[in-house]
Amino acid sequence: MTGRRVLFLGIFVSILLTYAIWVGGSIPASITKLPDQGLNWYYWKLPNPTFWSRSTAWGMYLGHQFSTLVDILFGNYGGFT
Repeated sequence: MTGRRVLFLGIFVSILLTYAIWVGGSIPASITKLPDQGLNWYYWKLPNPTFWSRSTAWGMYLGHQFSTLVDILFGNYGGFT
């Protein structure tokens, strides 16, 4: 892909994601949140966390960490050697 094509693809995807956020903007407001319980509390904490909610959150976190490590290795060393 050429640089110009990548640029326009990035702009298109950004506009598409912006539109999706605008359309789905009322979804977070419809989620029932637990009352504030003081320090170390965040309002988006799930009332009843399940195995799947935790495993997907941690799985995405670990995948992000691993992909960042791979990006650093490829950037520094040109791949796995």
